[in-house]
Parts: sequence; C-alpha cells; structure tokens
Amino acid sequence: MKGGRRLWAILLALDTVLLLVSAGSLAGTAWFRIFESPAPKPVSAARRVPVRPQAPQPAAPAKEAAKPAAPPPQPRSLEPELPAGSPGVAAPSLPRREAEPASAPEAKSKARAVEFSCRGKAKRMQLRGPFLVRTKGAKAMTRGKDGVWRSKVILLPGTYRYQCSADGKKGKVRTMAVP
Repeated sequence: MKGGRRLWAILLALDTVLLLVSAGSLAGTAWFRIFESPAPKPVSAARRVPVRPQAPQPAAPAKEAAKPAAPPPQPRSLEPELPAGSPGVAAPSLPRREAEPASAPEAKSKARAVEFSCRGKAKRMQLRGPFLVRTKGAKAMTRGKDGVWRSKVILLPGTYRYQCSADGKKGKVRTMAVP
C-alpha cells in the first residue's frame, strides 16, 4: 500500500516538472515573438533560393593590375521582397493617366427585353435559368389565349441556357441567343 502511494507521489512530481518546463518554453516563445522580433513579414509565394558562393577567379595579368579593381558584387538578400503598399514600404509613384474619351454609344451593348415561350399542358409553368438571379433561378410564366406560356426578361447580348418547368417537372435544356 505504501509503495503505491510513493509511486503516485513520484508520478505527480514528474508531471509537475513537465508542466513547468512546457509552460516556461511556451512563455519564452511568446515573449520572443512579442517583444524581441521585428515586425512580421508577409510570406512570399516565391521559393527562397540560397546564395551560392562564387568560385575564386584566377589572378589577373600584370597589365590589368594598373586599372582600379571593380568592387566585388554584393550578395543577394535572402529576405523576400515586400509588395508595394505593405507596412513599412513606400509605394512607388505611378504615372497619372488622363481620362479616356467615352466610346461611341453604338459600341456598348445594351440590355434588351427578350420573350421566352414554352408549349405544354400545365397548371403552372416556370422559366428556369442561371441568368434569373433576383428570383433565385426561376420566374413564373403566363399562359396566353393560344395556350403558349410566355415570360419577358431583360438580358444583355449573349447566349443563355434555360428550361421550362411544367408543374415542377424540369423540361429539356434549351439555348437562346440574344443579339
């Protein structure tokens, strides 16, 4: 019985020591990150390339010794370049652009009212398509005296895919070209 208590006491002491060591390590890391490190730098998507030392060059002939020697090339920094607009980096001055003249009205495409029509015997018909954003992809159609279901939608020029849904059953996918 006493051996069991002694074992638990030793395990409790070891657990306390491990807790204190890990807490001290965590506190030291936090202290270093907060007070001793410079401002955080953004991570660059480019891979860091280590600078390779250059091989020593053979001695120059005596004639070239009279010329002043060029300064040795400076090694490239391993620090990533910060993008313009980052904290601590002055943004380069950009050239001013003058306003461009407005283009002719004929060049701009204008939205048009387009009529979609579907045939079928149904109590309720809906026009379905991804271009019907405001109505969550569906718009109710009205039946004419001739039995054809119609709906008008204002669209920009382009090609649109749509379906006619009769009483909740989806129909064949069709395309409409708007000039």
